[in-house]
Amino acid sequence: MDYIGEKCPVCGKNFHADDDVVVCPICGTPHHRECYENLGHCFNEDKHAEGFSFDNSVNGETNNSGGEFIICKKCGKHNPKGTFFCGNCGEPLSENAQKVSGEQNNPYGNNPYG
Repeated sequence: MDYIGEKCPVCGKNFHADDDVVVCPICGTPHHRECYENLGHCFNEDKHAEGFSFDNSVNGETNNSGGEFIICKKCGKHNPKGTFFCGNCGEPLSENAQKVSGEQNNPYGNNPYG
């Protein structure tokens, strides 16, 4: 499974192609190897008894609790579904964001953060 663009739940950094990624054998949550070893267990260990299973959200756009979100293609932040711009970097999250921005005649272009 490809985890590029997902965030390590321990450090919050995006996974890249050259990262050493380990996956929990119980729930499938990916971690940087160093993060997993420093923590000593799966980040979601407390959810294992509930039958928790990691869902790769880069392609499916659903989070681990079944809710929906949109992942920013620029910075990787998980934003609530229906959000037009990334809450972290201001990148438009969909074609609708560009339409909305254009309709409002934003003098700074499509990025509301300048």
